Amino acid sequence: SIAERLGIPFFSVCNAIAANRDPSLPPSFAGWKPGHHLLIRLRNRAANLAVDFAVRPITRTINRYRNQWGLRELRKLEETFSPHAQISQQSEDFDFPNPSRPRQFYYVGLLRRPASDAVPFPFELLDGRPVLYASLGTVMGSAPGVYRKLALACEGLPVQLVITLGGAAETAEH
Repeated sequence: SIAERLGIPFFSVCNAIAANRDPSLPPSFAGWKPGHHLLIRLRNRAANLAVDFAVRPITRTINRYRNQWGLRELRKLEETFSPHAQISQQSEDFDFPNPSRPRQFYYVGLLRRPASDAVPFPFELLDGRPVLYASLGTVMGSAPGVYRKLALACEGLPVQLVITLGGAAETAEH
């Protein structure tokens, strides 16, 4: 909105899951598959309406400023995406095929700081059992309860659980 007010072009950088909607695709939080059947499309629409409702306080705040600046109101947050370039660090392999993806959308892969040469890992603790690797990335990385539940769920399984925190928290917190 600020760029639009100033009349300057801008790019959108998506550091999480891509969010360009299509009627055949569920929202990112949903646990169901995409499809073109009428019932699937209606379920996706209902879920997207729930998302719109949940983010209404954000949309209202944005629209309050847009109104003050003489800009048209937004109906949904997707209308804030750049018309010039939408850059996603998500890999296309981890996205649903999206027939509505705009032509200015680009998958560029992981955007991150250079990795440290010294990432300690206690390899000596691996005991030969299959390793179950879990990473919740940086979005859930600051939710210690999630890691505890994950560890409890794996208790008694014939595996070794290895969890990475995604750089979002210190090991001592978990």
